[in-house]
Parts: sequence; structure tokens; C-alpha cells
Amino acid sequence: MLGVLAHTPAALAAPDAPAPAPAPAQATAGRCTTGVQSALQEIACALAIGAPDLRQALVVSAAVSASEPLERGAELAARLTRSVAGSLGARVGTSPSDLSRARQLAKAHGTLVYLSPTLRDGKLSVTLDVYAAPSSFWDRVRQPSLASLHHAYAERRVDAEIRSFSPRVPLVAGRPKVFDLGEPEVLALACGDTGADGSLELVVVGRHRVMAGRLRQGRFVPGKLRQWQELAQVAPAPLRQPLGSAAIRSDGSLDVGSTDRDTALRLDGDLQVQRELGRRLPWPGGGCAEMAAVSLESNPAPCVADGPSPRAGGVSGVHADAIAGARIVGQDGSVRSVRAVRDSERATVVLFDDAGRRVELGGAGAQIALGDLDLDGQPEVVVSHDTLAPSEDALRVFTWTAAGKLEERFRLPVPRGIRALAVCPPEDGGAGSIALATGQSLWWIR
Repeated sequence: MLGVLAHTPAALAAPDAPAPAPAPAQATAGRCTTGVQSALQEIACALAIGAPDLRQALVVSAAVSASEPLERGAELAARLTRSVAGSLGARVGTSPSDLSRARQLAKAHGTLVYLSPTLRDGKLSVTLDVYAAPSSFWDRVRQPSLASLHHAYAERRVDAEIRSFSPRVPLVAGRPKVFDLGEPEVLALACGDTGADGSLELVVVGRHRVMAGRLRQGRFVPGKLRQWQELAQVAPAPLRQPLGSAAIRSDGSLDVGSTDRDTALRLDGDLQVQRELGRRLPWPGGGCAEMAAVSLESNPAPCVADGPSPRAGGVSGVHADAIAGARIVGQDGSVRSVRAVRDSERATVVLFDDAGRRVELGGAGAQIALGDLDLDGQPEVVVSHDTLAPSEDALRVFTWTAAGKLEERFRLPVPRGIRALAVCPPEDGGAGSIALATGQSLWWIR
């Protein structure tokens, strides 16, 4: 069960005597990830890269500087301190503390690792500085400020663990903003950091082209565009009703596929081909779905022979015509892989995760997406309605709760029908957004 780690007052206000130092993590640039583990784990790993031996040092954090009030800012600073100390193999000090108090706490250790965290615009950024701690009162008088012996910086987007220290974001649908998409036949949408440059983009996969860009002045403005005919040949036996998918990987590359084409592709941030993936569709959340006659296999498989095996097993006996997946971070920093397949014969979406949990949602259309919209550690599944009449279509959003139930959060009529869906990460610390393709328009729902 997901939950917030308990912090006792004694742990938050620990005496000057620190806990024993754990073994150092020996972080390297190759080991640190982006968008794979929890944000605090990845920040701690990144800050440890290139650091000197700090096993005898004391790690202390300043109070978190935030653009909006935090409910439990002291607890966030304490958890950050423990994460960084674990990566450095250092000792945990009392956090939050100002620099003067931190230097006093570290005098018995000789070295202070001081963290300065800032929470702003949906990102947690942390500066690390290493100081030689003064050993006496007169040392502090003679050297009121010390030069940093080592400096490091790391930043990650806010996830459910970090978000748990702030007031809860209400999950309520606002009026959709409508943008001209300029693409009549959309097969798939994806939102994320293509190119790993720190900014979010919208990926649009159509029948004839693949685009990545942003929403500006009432329309979608592609910054990068490739025609399918430049990327892959037409499939020998394309489906009458084409299926498509797109998945933005943690390294910024993009996997795209269409049953109109003879191979799926891995593209770089400029939409240049890196690898051919074969006759399959990318599965958001990792891996691919193999083609099986007129449907998709419901068990995720590696996209390439030398690729990692996807987390979460799969389901049997399902003729899938839609797939979705997401990495969900819990409020305790744990990470789970959640996936969904739609059984076309029963109009039912089957949700499952890598812990073996499973739940079903009936009456679902062939457009589905997964994500944590309100960053509470519980995934939302976003589905269209099971109807053949576009005028009767509707967007429905459900939360898969920790109790194992599906709780409907809201629904929104879409009279021109839903062609594609994507859950987009929060950009400013609030709730995430839903991108919805309908007709030649894109609805942005937050």
C-alpha cells in the first residue's frame, strides 16, 4: 500500500550526535537516471557524481525555498538530507538548519555538506556545497564565511513523493483550451521531454507524418516534422483501421509506430532514426506490443533484442486494440509500472501493475492513457466512451485507488469524437493535463 513515510519528532530534531555513516554509493554519471527512479533518489545520485570522499562529513540542508507555501517543508528537507547522505555514504545532520548552525553541528566531523533546495515551477533544484567546518568558536570568528571546496547542482521535476509535502491538488476538469492541430488523422499523442533538454513537448503521430512541438497562440506549432514516407515503408498488410502509439523514453528519444508502416522506429530528439524496432507498437511505460494478426499482444516485450525486459507481466486471452502505460512514483518514493490494454471484444480496459494487481473498467472506447494527474501516487486512467457515434463520445477519468477500486473523477462530452489521448506531466507544480485530439483540433484539459 502506498503511503507517506512516518517521521518522528526525534528524527526531525536529532541531537548533534549523528547516525552511523552508511557505505558510500559511488555514484557515476552512467548510473544516475532521469525519470526512472524517484526525483529525490535521482537528485541524490547526481549530486554524488565527482564528489570527494565524504564518509566522515555531516550532511545538513537549509530550509526549502518554495514559490508557494509548503505544509511540511521541514520534513522534505530532512528526507532530502537522508537521500543525499545515503548516496555520499556520509552522516545525517539536523535539517533544516541555517549555515551558521550547520557549521556548528559539523565541527566534530571536520567537513560540512550543505544543501540549498529550491522548489519552483514544478521542479526541485538542489545546490550542494562542501565546507571545511571550523573546530572552535575563534575559528568561526576568524572565518565567518568559508569558500566552498566542492560544488554540485541537480534538478528534477516534482513527483508524488515531493508533492506529498504540499497541499493536495484538486482533480477537477476545467474548461478545455482548444488549439488548431492541423492534422486530420491523428493516431497517437505523447507528452514529455523529447531530446532531454528540460522542456516539455507534444508529439503528434498522424497517418502521414510525425511532429513534435508546442501550443502557441491558439494552434499547435511543430518544431520538428518528418513524413512517414521518409521514415519507413508501407506495411505489406496494413489494418483497415490503423493503430498507432508513441512513447517518450527517459533519455529523450522517441519510439513511434503505426500499423500502416512495416516497422516501428526509435527517433532522437530531432526525429532522426536511431533504430528500427520491427513490426510492433511502442508501449508507453517501456517495451513494445507485438502485432498479432488484426490486434496487439497483451504482454509487453522488449522493443529490441538487446533491450531490457519491461516491468509488469501482462494479461492473457485479450485481443488488444489499445495500450497505455506509465511509471508511477508513490508518496514514499517507491516506483511501480502500471499498464492498460483494451479488450476489443468486450470493450473493457484491463489495468495491471508489476506487483500483480489487476482491475477492469467496462464500457471503454479505443483511446486510453495513463498517468498521475494530481501527483498523489495513485494512477489515473483516461478513456474514451464505447460508442460508434462521435456525437456520443466522452472523456472519462478514473483513479485506481490504493484500495484497488476505480473511482470516477469526472467526465466531459466530446461531440466530435476522441481520436487520441495523452496525459501530460505538470509544468508548474500543479496538476497534470490531458491532451485530446478531436477532429482537427486539440483540447488541452487541466
